[in-house]
Amino acid sequence: MPATKTIKISEEIKTKLDEIKIHPRETYDDIIRRLVDFYEKHKEKNKMLNFSEVSSTNTVSRENTNSVSR
Repeated sequence: MPATKTIKISEEIKTKLDEIKIHPRETYDDIIRRLVDFYEKHKEKNKMLNFSEVSSTNTVSRENTNSVSR
């Protein structure tokens, strides 16, 4: 059996984890593994989405970058 660690989670997160259990006896370790696996499978897509969100909110027009006072 792998070593285990204790982690603190809020009551709200515990409730959410309980809601996404596949079956009542599923462990929190199993639930978190599923979430991590899902994240890793979709990580590249998430990076693309995050990049497009950042670049659309942080665009600077060329006019503004070329009008620096000297």
